Amino acid sequence: MKYTFYVALFSILLPINLFAQKAKQDTIQPFLYLQDGTMLQRDQFEMKRGLFGRGFYQNGEKIDFQNIKFYQSSKEYYAAYGNRLVTRKEKGTLDLYTFVESSTYYTSDGYSRRVSTKHYLYTKGFDDLKLVSYDNLKSDFKVFPNNDHPGEKKIVLDLLEKGLKRKKTRKTLVLSGLGGMLLGTACFAAGFGPDETGVTTLRSKGLTYAGLALTTGGLGVSITGLVMRNEREYYVKALKHYNKFY
Repeated sequence: MKYTFYVALFSILLPINLFAQKAKQDTIQPFLYLQDGTMLQRDQFEMKRGLFGRGFYQNGEKIDFQNIKFYQSSKEYYAAYGNRLVTRKEKGTLDLYTFVESSTYYTSDGYSRRVSTKHYLYTKGFDDLKLVSYDNLKSDFKVFPNNDHPGEKKIVLDLLEKGLKRKKTRKTLVLSGLGGMLLGTACFAAGFGPDETGVTTLRSKGLTYAGLALTTGGLGVSITGLVMRNEREYYVKALKHYNKFY
């Protein structure tokens, strides 16, 4: 009976002890990585939240934000970019970061408009942050870690080329549309002219109709180019596919 009691007690305490050890192992230890390669452990710096965001201190003195490169909190991993901390969204051989930048402008009628742009950045380990772009990824994909996945390598490079093709298509459509709008405006204006008395009147319906058609068509072409899927989506897909296999 006594033996049975100890066996039952051991059966209860063992899982609790193992769970506690695992939780301790899984606990993320905060650190601060500086531009000069110095890594400050959690007991070597202090993070304080203020009116203008986070501030980092060492021995009571504030650390210049420009000297900070990466920050690991107890929950999230960040990289310093400009005057902000951007959150890591995907961990891999190439870490992916995103942030949204908003700006406000005023229209001619006095109304304000808010525009938000999503930016993508990446880095390898503690290397410098890079914008997710064709040139940057193409450079980093020159040499793959191994040749174990030739099919996946092709997919990664094909996604990059699709992104570049989309960028060129968007640019061509926008510029062509703008050209059509300018030509249309010129044709429309040419349809008017002074009469014998010097008063500006309609002199050519054909030119004005052609001008309206070109302007409307050009506007439509430009809008098509602007609303097309952005090339960065292909670049991000390439990066994520790369992380799956390398």
